[in-house]
Amino acid sequence: MPELKVENSGDTAVLIVDGEELVGAKQNRVVNLTMLIPAQKTMVIPVSCVESGRWRHTSREFAAAPRVQYAEGRAAKMQNVTASLRSASSSRRSNQGEVWNLIAEKASRLEAPSPTSAMSSMYEVHGGSIDEFVKAFTPVERQVGAVFFINGRVAGLELFDAASTWRAISPKLVRSYAVDAIDRSQTEVAAPSPESAKAFCTALASSAGSTFPATGMGDDVRLTGVHVMGAALVAEGHAMHVSGFPLHTAPIV
Repeated sequence: MPELKVENSGDTAVLIVDGEELVGAKQNRVVNLTMLIPAQKTMVIPVSCVESGRWRHTSREFAAAPRVQYAEGRAAKMQNVTASLRSASSSRRSNQGEVWNLIAEKASRLEAPSPTSAMSSMYEVHGGSIDEFVKAFTPVERQVGAVFFINGRVAGLELFDAASTWRAISPKLVRSYAVDAIDRSQTEVAAPSPESAKAFCTALASSAGSTFPATGMGDDVRLTGVHVMGAALVAEGHAMHVSGFPLHTAPIV
């Protein structure tokens, strides 16, 4: 089943961000959406497998990896989870076959083979280059998010409700976009523009929204525009995490 049991035994709620990778147990997984797990609560959460060739224990429990699923994979997963939420089943499932296929194709391009077809191999093979991206994009004072560009085109947006959250999670997110940047390193490079970032944010903010009960605390808001899509976790009166991506058919903005 594409689910895991999570136990928060602490006294405060725990934020788990869409695409965070959990390694170990019988297969490495990524979470399907951003969730706020209440204190002293055990929950079942939706996940996707990112290691198709292993079905044996390497540990009894999962551990959080220092990375998030690469952005292109998160975008495809978001589109499928949104469709699943809006379907009669109201589930939060990805297209598992597509997740595996996209990993296989990307790993082939990046020359990052794995005996178990693990997504983690791409991050390990290109670890040095990815670390350079993390060093280059350190948080600045009061920063709560970023619009990411790759070769002059908007690749995605990540926005949080607090600078402390951004400082904690941004290295994982930078690694996510870095993998895509390395994958597109042979593409012609163009300079990003503030106007493009503003246009993307405006398009996302003006998108049609659908609201669903979140997994955990709050509401799960899904956004769909002509050329953009996004998701937001709204809890305790705040948009705790907003993420957005251009649709595959989108023009340069």
